[in-house]
Amino acid sequence: MGIRTSWDNENKTILRIEYEGSWTWEDFHKAHDEGNELIKSVSHRVAVIIDVSKSRLIPSGALSRGKHVTENKPANQGMTAVVGANGFIQGLYDLFRKVYRKDFNLIYVSSLEEARARLLEQRATQGTEVRS
Repeated sequence: MGIRTSWDNENKTILRIEYEGSWTWEDFHKAHDEGNELIKSVSHRVAVIIDVSKSRLIPSGALSRGKHVTENKPANQGMTAVVGANGFIQGLYDLFRKVYRKDFNLIYVSSLEEARARLLEQRATQGTEVRS
């Protein structure tokens, strides 16, 4: 188990990060860094799907890990869809927003299909160019 990072489509416009079972902060940092490298490897905007629907408990220390994520976000990262987040996980993301004063372009969805549809819809309305 752990965390897998991969492209969700052949056009490399959506990155998928899947959390399964138990995972560690080492797994988290490795997956996050791999995802950032994939996003930076292309010049267009990349949306992200974070699928936590098969994940178990979050290891302790989650709040302190949010800083790493917010400080290392690639310029061409677009909207993020979080699949299967329960109230606790949604609360953590909302807390990250407040503590780190970052605007996460984030939506919560119930399925992978809904994530893809919402991200494609957003891409169609906002275009694919990278905005600063």
